[in-house]
This record gives sequence, structure tokens and C-alpha cells, in this order.
Amino acid sequence: MKEQQQTIPQTLITEDEVADYLKANPNFLYQRPDILKLLEIPHPSGEATSLIERQVSLLRERNLELRNRLNKLLDIARENDSLFEKTRRLITELLEAKSLDEIGKVCRITLKHEFNVDFVSLILFSDTQKLSAYYQVQPLTLAQQKISILLAQDKPVCGVLRQNEQQFLFQEHAQAVGSSAVITLRSTEPLGILAIGSKDSKHFQTAMGTLFISYIADILSRALLQYWSH
Repeated sequence: MKEQQQTIPQTLITEDEVADYLKANPNFLYQRPDILKLLEIPHPSGEATSLIERQVSLLRERNLELRNRLNKLLDIARENDSLFEKTRRLITELLEAKSLDEIGKVCRITLKHEFNVDFVSLILFSDTQKLSAYYQVQPLTLAQQKISILLAQDKPVCGVLRQNEQQFLFQEHAQAVGSSAVITLRSTEPLGILAIGSKDSKHFQTAMGTLFISYIADILSRALLQYWSH
């Protein structure tokens, strides 16, 4: 009787085991360039590329992405430098102003020309009517009725305003304003409000940075205190 040959079952290696091995031995393909040359990866065009070519392509794509990110950061840095310089000049002019009319004139002209906005509205709160070509005077009680939500904010409000808010702030220009940045001017109580408007509905957005307009409002409030009394 012939002895039966004992068969040894073959164990199949799974893809996950291969992947785990390569992860644990990242230098394996470097040590076996003969295998590396044989590996090919299908390309969407239908052609096959070697693993090395694919890796080079991925590195180029990653390098391009990083370069684009760097360019965006540089653009933001240049924009911030420009805003800082414009804000510095505006603050200097506000501190040098010798009257309420000069303060209002500096706000309107400098913000329009330097910051490229379409509308500037400076409203001061008082029960006494005063006339000026550069600012409005409204009772605080009326402002609290018309724009109470805006007055309650500690930070600038940016975006598209409600119709009644827009009408109170920009009056005859209200229909032309697409978006706005608004900030209350304060000492111990509200002194007034500064509203900057653009015809573009996307120019001022809720998520935009408000650091520079906050600086301007702080200095403007201090400048107004020298000449404004309720």
C-alpha cells in the first residue's frame, strides 16, 4: 500500500496583511528595487504609471497646494499691512482734528477714499438738534427704538441689515446699501454710531475680521469726547 502523501494547506495572504507589513517595513521597496519597478498604478486616462512616477506626481500636487496656501497667506499679510497703514493715517487725522466738523469730515472723506467704501454715516446722540454736513444728530431714545439690537452689541456688526435699521442709518441712501459694518461709539454710555456701507451685498460679511474697525471706533470715541456734549 502506498503511503498517502500528506498535503500541506496553503495559507493565502490578505491585502490587509501586505499593507500592514509594508507599513511596518517602510524601507522594503527601497531594498527591493526590482519589485518597485514592476509595480504599476492605473491612471484615469487608461494608461498605467509606475509607483515612482505616481509618487512624484503626488509630491508635485502637494507642493503646488502648499505653494497656493503660502501665496494666500502672503496676500493676507499684504492686505493687513495696507489696512494697518490706512488705519494709522485715519487715527492720526482724528487725533489732530480740532472740532466735531473736522472729525466728521475726516471719517467721511478718509473712509470713502482710503477704504473704498460707498457710504459713511456718523450719527451722534443728543436731544438737541445740531446741523452739520458731516454727521447727523438723533435722540438716543429714537435710536433705541430703531436700532436697539445694533446698540446692544459690544463688537462691530457686519453683513446685511434689516430694512428699518438701514433706513435709520443711511436715510436717503438706504436702498443703495447692499451690506454694512456698524459699531456703536461709547464712553460710559452710547455717544453715537458709525455705519459704513457698500453697494456690494457681499462686501461686508458676518464672518469677516473687525479688528481694524474696532480700533477706529475706539479712537473716534475718544476724539468725540473732547468736543461732544449731550
